[in-house]
Amino acid sequence: MTLLTDSVGLGAADALRAALPGWHVEVLGKPALMVKQAVPLYLPPGRRVGSVVVVGLGYNSLWQDNRANFAAWAREFDREADRLIADLRARGAKRIVWITLRQPSLQVVTANGRWQYDHYAWFFPYVNERLRVLANRQRGVILADWAAVSNRPGLTYDLIHLDTAGAQLMAHVIAQRVTAP
Repeated sequence: MTLLTDSVGLGAADALRAALPGWHVEVLGKPALMVKQAVPLYLPPGRRVGSVVVVGLGYNSLWQDNRANFAAWAREFDREADRLIADLRARGAKRIVWITLRQPSLQVVTANGRWQYDHYAWFFPYVNERLRVLANRQRGVILADWAAVSNRPGLTYDLIHLDTAGAQLMAHVIAQRVTAP
């Protein structure tokens, strides 16, 4: 399996290895990784990936507040995601599991996450909307729905970056989707 991710998924890498005993989990990624950067930075020509690829990207995407120019930004995100999926398939991916973004309510945001909440969290639902469309449109792409289980305290040390409990829960969510028939 290959995990291709930004800093959020990097925080779950060790827990994911523990959640999938017997699996070889290769981790590719870096903080602030954007969808459009993944191939040029980590997937040069001839590079192979696991038959299962988990994608943890979307927190570092571009949007405008209040859905301004949403159709144009959505088309751009969709193009970048489709390109990544095509490149992953060309490099050996048979199943792609994309992790949705956390959409915390203000009630569960820590003091350390408040600035991020005020400046970034508004677009997380936009990304999740596009990921749902992507999973419906692309054969072999399924979602690990982090958004569905992460609106609670005690999972992150800021708005999105995982603490130990968050890493274990995210790894569990991913492992369930990776091993599902």
